[in-house]
Amino acid sequence: MSNPIIAAIDIGTNSFHLLVAQIDKRNKLKSLYKIRQIMRLTSELGPKAKIISEQEFKESIKILDKYKKIADEYAALIFAYATSAVRESVNGKDYIKKVKCETGIEIKAIKGKREAELIYRGMQTALPLSDKKVLCLDIGGGSTEILYGVNGKSVFAESVKVGAVRMMGKFFPENILNKNRIDKCRDFIEEKIKSKERIDFKADFNLTVGASGTITAAASMIHYSKYKEPLTKTNGYSFTKKEFDKIYYKVLDNKTPVERLGIKGLEAKRADIIPAGLIILNVIFKLFKIEEIILSENALRSGIVFESTKEIKMNNG
Repeated sequence: MSNPIIAAIDIGTNSFHLLVAQIDKRNKLKSLYKIRQIMRLTSELGPKAKIISEQEFKESIKILDKYKKIADEYAALIFAYATSAVRESVNGKDYIKKVKCETGIEIKAIKGKREAELIYRGMQTALPLSDKKVLCLDIGGGSTEILYGVNGKSVFAESVKVGAVRMMGKFFPENILNKNRIDKCRDFIEEKIKSKERIDFKADFNLTVGASGTITAAASMIHYSKYKEPLTKTNGYSFTKKEFDKIYYKVLDNKTPVERLGIKGLEAKRADIIPAGLIILNVIFKLFKIEEIILSENALRSGIVFESTKEIKMNNG
């Protein structure tokens, strides 16, 4: 068990991810298999209900059952973590019990601060951050994680209840954009982020690292607009505020999801929620006076693999 194979399952608000990986003898992460499926928990009955519907139970359990079979093929130890949607849903505990009963997977609903710390740990498996002052960002479906790390240690970590799916549901329920709603959404996001007292907007960071859906989607659109080809290597890819602003206004000028399907580099399944995600990122650029963001291909799942391996080794002496 010195190098166990770990199946890290990330049960998010917008999608479910599986990463099967192990930490090798050089303490590097070796990815063996990964998959993602769009699954929006608590979306069917509307954002105010905060209920995982019967249909969402069925669809998501089918996905998790498939992930369990893949993990078993690798003889992997499963660590399943649920984030914003499950931890806030009215029937989240029932959901966790049902998943355990039907698939054998035990889910931990983790708090936002812990999620941010695992994301930071995951980023360190992809980029050399151990001697840097880093602002880490991860914009998810239900929440946004912001962490400031110095020399591999967390100084502050916060989870803000603003995510791409959550903000689209709250401010753009018909998925149609207009200036008034965009302004209200931006003001709300800024207020929510500023309300987190532990966040230091004057933190002295060397670089800003971003991961996951919205930030990767922004990078993909920026890359296509510059080079007229898909972005194939995300790790270490960077974009400036000026480059982001161009794609930000381009996306917001396309008022409906159908119109946004024409934007090169944008994944079709993200066309409905991308405006809210970019508005969140736009606010963060402003609040922290960011000039450039570097992408990490690793985040929460990789952090789970690393921390789980460490925990297993400690338990085994």
